[in-house]
Amino acid sequence: MVPPPLPPGIAATLDALRADAATWLAAAAAMSTAADAAGGLTLDAGRMSAAAELAGLTRVYGEVRARAADLLAGAARAGATTAAALDEAADAYERGDRW
Repeated sequence: MVPPPLPPGIAATLDALRADAATWLAAAAAMSTAADAAGGLTLDAGRMSAAAELAGLTRVYGEVRARAADLLAGAARAGATTAAALDEAADAYERGDRW
């Protein structure tokens, strides 16, 4: 037996959940791309100066770059998790699992 169509308000809500999920997934992809780019950046003493190396600037740059890459990768994972949760919520509600 085919279930009856969803009321317009519910259908619109499910569409909005799925649209939000797509937005979160796109943001996650952008964060992942940025994390990959940040992970590949290098700046050594040869590109700065001997004084920068002596002052520890190249080390600090490397630490900041690594931290930024880690934060971006974490944001990508969180965005993908949020997208999946929104999609799962819409699917569950549509199936009639009303928690």
